[in-house]
Amino acid sequence: MAEPSLPHLSFICDCMLGRLSKLLRIIGIDASYSRAATGKDILGKAESESRILLTRRTSVLKGYISTPYLFIHNNNPELQLREVIRHFHLNRSDCAPFSRCLQCNSLLSPVTHEEVAGRVPDYIFNTVDTYTRCAQCNTIYWPGTHHDRMLLFFNRCFSGELSNNPLAKRSKQ
Repeated sequence: MAEPSLPHLSFICDCMLGRLSKLLRIIGIDASYSRAATGKDILGKAESESRILLTRRTSVLKGYISTPYLFIHNNNPELQLREVIRHFHLNRSDCAPFSRCLQCNSLLSPVTHEEVAGRVPDYIFNTVDTYTRCAQCNTIYWPGTHHDRMLLFFNRCFSGELSNNPLAKRSKQ
């Protein structure tokens, strides 16, 4: 899978932005996630990995910060993603949806049908022909029933229509 065309945009999300890191990965943006307990730890990691810090922690922003960062204002993960897209002027062409592992952020590589035998459910093996695998954690991905919803979500991210987001959790009625 292709790396996004803006390789210099690598993010690190703080412990309050786990869902945002996953959404960034879904659209193919390099976004690591840190559970670092202190602001100093996450700032050090951002600097050593040359990443832009995405944070909701005001405590991290106290004092002088030499690391590039964006303070995320919104509580809703989908709207947080929209904040990042707008701030960094991202376009659809800057992204490579479904190219990153949702678990560890590594790039995915195509694998053959035979390579996944015994590693995916039988029904999936018998009905799906396209697979990718993470070389780091060996997670296997395929275009399942969620694939179309995720593509719709991806398109809505760039049109600003996130209010009717198909990925949003529905409340129990």
